[in-house]
Amino acid sequence: MHITLHEWSENKIRITEHGVELDAGLGFDEYREGLKALKDINSRSKLILADYVRQGKIKYGDIAVDTAMGQLEFDLPTVKAIVNINSVPASLREHNLEADHYVVLAKAALTPQQREKWAKTAADQNLTASTLKASINAGEVQTPAQAKSKNHGVASPHGLNAEFAIWLRRVGGIAGVMKMGPGYAEDIARELADIIDFGVELREKIAKRVI
Repeated sequence: MHITLHEWSENKIRITEHGVELDAGLGFDEYREGLKALKDINSRSKLILADYVRQGKIKYGDIAVDTAMGQLEFDLPTVKAIVNINSVPASLREHNLEADHYVVLAKAALTPQQREKWAKTAADQNLTASTLKASINAGEVQTPAQAKSKNHGVASPHGLNAEFAIWLRRVGGIAGVMKMGPGYAEDIARELADIIDFGVELREKIAKRVI
């Protein structure tokens, strides 16, 4: 369904800075259509944002868009999600897959062919993002119950290191982080502080034990 804010206004539904206003003459069928549109927008908001950023970078360039996002103070989790979603080719988009599916596909250590296969499998079998993740890890489609039991595991240091290496390559290393705009490098440094402190302390204790 394609609907613009102008069309909403003509249909007696007005978006305001405080929410929405419904015209007194709004019919129930029009109201229901608006409800459906909002549901679709809500479920696809991350995907819409990621695609908006992707197309903006094509039109205006990476630096201009990254600077604008920094000025608008996009939070780090949102930026990470955008990077992951946009790392998956648009050709793999399926009508019933959501942003979280593409984040799973982006983070998984898959070849392009494997990523295409899992995207189609997830769409054909209506897998949730968590079930898709468990299925990729298992190498075969898992049931929701199997996925639930496997996704409750805690990531190991080896797993964390592998995820970090993938993320670091995708953002272009430290140089890429420094180009993300004001505040992003500082946010990432804060996120990594506990891990860095743990590593330093562990190395110190190992060194003392060896001595």
